[in-house]
Amino acid sequence: GWENAGVYNGFIDDVKFSHDSGFHTQPFRVTLATETEDALIYYTTDGSEPYKMEGRERNGTVYTEPLIITQTTRLRAVAVRPGWKPSDVETRGYVFLASDVRNFTSNLPIAVVDTFRRGISQGSPVFAITGIVDVGEDGRAHINGQPHFMGRSGINVRGKSSAGFPKHQYHFEVWDEYNQDADASLLGLPSESDWVLQGPYSDKSLIRNYLTYMWSNDMGRYAPRCRLIEMFLNTGSGDITYSDYGGVYILMEKIKRDE
Repeated sequence: GWENAGVYNGFIDDVKFSHDSGFHTQPFRVTLATETEDALIYYTTDGSEPYKMEGRERNGTVYTEPLIITQTTRLRAVAVRPGWKPSDVETRGYVFLASDVRNFTSNLPIAVVDTFRRGISQGSPVFAITGIVDVGEDGRAHINGQPHFMGRSGINVRGKSSAGFPKHQYHFEVWDEYNQDADASLLGLPSESDWVLQGPYSDKSLIRNYLTYMWSNDMGRYAPRCRLIEMFLNTGSGDITYSDYGGVYILMEKIKRDE
């Protein structure tokens, strides 16, 4: 995406974060570094792209000391040096868990979606940080465990008549640093960028679609592959709390032509 306006003197190494994306319960410090000498690191915490021109000024703050993270934050950073090609923009998502959910466990994988105060509609997908924790060797998924997946995503309401149900279903997309599709394997399913979060509402058993698709696959016929999960969805401010609990969902492949 860069204009061929000359030859770079070099390529800047990517920014290294002291903490990867994950779930947290206590404040902590994040350090940023790059191995390229004399490079400056710009960062943002509002989701905007660091070092991008905003009017006559560069966006972002120059990193000078460790950052104290006290709440759910999307930290984006880039390293720059005059005459050199900037590093790739990198994002880390730090999601804080309130005391009432820190010990939440399930025999199903757990998904946590935080839209940073953005409401979700049937319009364009809104940005979210999403973390998914799979079931461990003890047969349980722990919400404060190491995420199987955690990254940038987009989400919007799916369906027509079902859009009026109290429990929505959603289109879910995995995004790269520039909100473009990025393939990812979720819970062992084949890598893709487009998924469905099907929220059983009219089916009070919660498992009719899941069983039908599973049996079809077991018989060698086509059906979307899927996994049952429990989901928390925060569209407000603050930590993830039990009031964000959305219930049982089905993470499902979106029907489309693919390899």
